[in-house]
Amino acid sequence: FVYLLLGIYTDYGHDCDYQVETYCFDTYENSWTQKSDIPDDLSFIYSDEAHSVVVGDTVFILARDSGNFLGYDTNMDNWESFSLPELSHTEGAVCVYEGKIYLGGGKFEEGNTDIIEVYDPDEDVWETSDLKLPGKMANFYLFAVTSSGLK
Repeated sequence: FVYLLLGIYTDYGHDCDYQVETYCFDTYENSWTQKSDIPDDLSFIYSDEAHSVVVGDTVFILARDSGNFLGYDTNMDNWESFSLPELSHTEGAVCVYEGKIYLGGGKFEEGNTDIIEVYDPDEDVWETSDLKLPGKMANFYLFAVTSSGLK
């Protein structure tokens, strides 16, 4: 399945409408199905700085500049809010490794950072990793972790 979450209907610089609908594309049936809308109290997460990753059956969306971290459970067809990282990591990067979400680098109130925070979805807890980026970095687009890269 392919999921479509959070978009903006726009005519490039004129009127904008935010998408609150969630859609699922069935690759076998070759069709889209509408799923649960984003709840009204969570629909303010729209952001040019939103990133998504998948852990298990949940699509996580981190909208760093609006301070929201949401998950869409594809089995239960529902949305939920989760705890936020300590830093905003605007213009940072995100990936998944062994069921945990790694959020690294980016900008926050005091400038760029080399800090990597790790989210455990089972515990809904963020921790600062001992692992650091090679420098205080922001606005980079590739952040990947391989099994040979961590000990």
